Amino acid sequence: MNEQELGLLLTYAKGFLGYGDLAAPYWFVGTEEAGVQEPCQALVRAKVWNNWKPPRPSVVDIEEYVTQLGVPNPLTRGQATWRPLIRLLLNYAPELRVNDSDQPVSNKEIRDFQANRWGRTGSRRLICLLELFGLPTASGTWAYANCGNEEIRTRKNGTAATFNERKQNLANALEQKLACGGLKLVVFYARTDHRMPLWSEVCAIRDWRVQPNLGGDFLWQRHGETLLLCVGHPSRGRIGKDQEARFMREMA
Repeated sequence: MNEQELGLLLTYAKGFLGYGDLAAPYWFVGTEEAGVQEPCQALVRAKVWNNWKPPRPSVVDIEEYVTQLGVPNPLTRGQATWRPLIRLLLNYAPELRVNDSDQPVSNKEIRDFQANRWGRTGSRRLICLLELFGLPTASGTWAYANCGNEEIRTRKNGTAATFNERKQNLANALEQKLACGGLKLVVFYARTDHRMPLWSEVCAIRDWRVQPNLGGDFLWQRHGETLLLCVGHPSRGRIGKDQEARFMREMA
């Protein structure tokens, strides 16, 4: 990767926040995007983003983005991370459901909601999907370890090169949306001791409230009309259980 390409990738990692629309009423903020095993794959993403109309947006429509990337549409396939998050949302906002809201959220409801509303823009604007860190990498690996560029060769270096500016961009976006109103729910997913200070910096909340019946893994606070949640990562199976569904309905 030459210096120009590296510069573009670092700019992408700082400025591209995710999918959907920042004006959407429901936000989900994860740790980092997966799906990249080699630096060249990340660079392709950065080039698509750089050539967007208008160029370099903070968020894009996920379906349009993957179409331009030429990769399979994730909205049409089951997603282990998204499924519990969508269940949580539909329990919190039953008005979004097509089926009887007195019945448990079904897998079909989740698939249909994902396919039509997840990370979309325009008339389908409802959900904004954001990430805390900007360099995408496959789960459990660091895609840039052999790239030859010292700035991103290790996770520590890549974070140092991009994170502070990206974190500030996230914090600014959230602050502006809270000020404008219309934000109903923000879910930070990855409830760990080393992530909590970062979530708190993004949303300027220090005094999270604990839901004791959920094992301390479900923290919440309110900012005016907005419910902010910090939950365990969906891959741990901590979201979408019966007691969590009840809690979301009670908080609505």
